[in-house]
Amino acid sequence: MEHTIKDEQDFEDHLHYIHYNAVKHGYVNCPHAWPYSSFEKWIGRGVYTQKWACACGGRVWKPPDWRAIAGHAGE
Repeated sequence: MEHTIKDEQDFEDHLHYIHYNAVKHGYVNCPHAWPYSSFEKWIGRGVYTQKWACACGGRVWKPPDWRAIAGHAGE
């Protein structure tokens, strides 16, 4: 469906809708966790913080460094 943005508030509403949509549909728990989103770009522009609409407090999950845990770091 086509929509013409009417004003700044309408733009902001649509931006929020876009970035919360993956959470709304249960694909992720937080907007920053959806890898196909422009959310990180908008964080960089100062529009959002990492914690916006977030269930995990803005923590970005990173897998553990298994090499370091196994004692093989630097190999």
